[in-house]
Amino acid sequence: MKKLISLLIVTALGASVFTACADNTAETAAPEETAAAAETQAAEEAFSYEMTDDLNNLFATAMEGWVGTNYEPVAYLGVPADNPLGSSFLCKATAVVPDAVPYYAIVTVQDVGDSVTVEDVQVIDYAASSTATEASFAADNGEGAMVGAWEDAASEDLTGAVTAEGVTPVAVLATQLVSGTNYCCLTRNDANDGWNLTYVYQDLQGGAEVTNTAALGI
Repeated sequence: MKKLISLLIVTALGASVFTACADNTAETAAPEETAAAAETQAAEEAFSYEMTDDLNNLFATAMEGWVGTNYEPVAYLGVPADNPLGSSFLCKATAVVPDAVPYYAIVTVQDVGDSVTVEDVQVIDYAASSTATEASFAADNGEGAMVGAWEDAASEDLTGAVTAEGVTPVAVLATQLVSGTNYCCLTRNDANDGWNLTYVYQDLQGGAEVTNTAALGI
């Protein structure tokens, strides 16, 4: 009887040790998965469109003495691939004339230490790669060009159509009323971090499809 009891105790202890080892294995695997997920999330969130105080100061310094057009930076677009000293900004531009119509432009400034200069101004031609005429597009005057608030401004169908193309929606720059609505959107290419204009048609029932995408070359 004592031998039987001893055998049962040993068996029970062995099962407990096995269970503990299995649980420990599961517990050690979880942190690795969590770390990988955190690393992926950190990479996705590493870039920010936010106009910080430093970026606003940099832009203001570069624009000192600039006349003819007022440029309001609404988003930071990062460092151009061909200019490591440059910084690009999405800007709302308004010519200093009566009844001027706002439009959007990409302004690149360069900081070489002892001076900050405007290196390039790329006016966004809303219809450059669309079948619509430029005149029929109207610049969207939503606050911040909807930068950082796409999810509040766009329908699920519009968002789904854009993201299905492998690009991340950033801002609606212009719209055109047809039998439905054409959108000219600033998007970021997920494959190479390049910037695009993505054109989307949304019908009166809410269905949306991408009609064209053109690289901005910055």
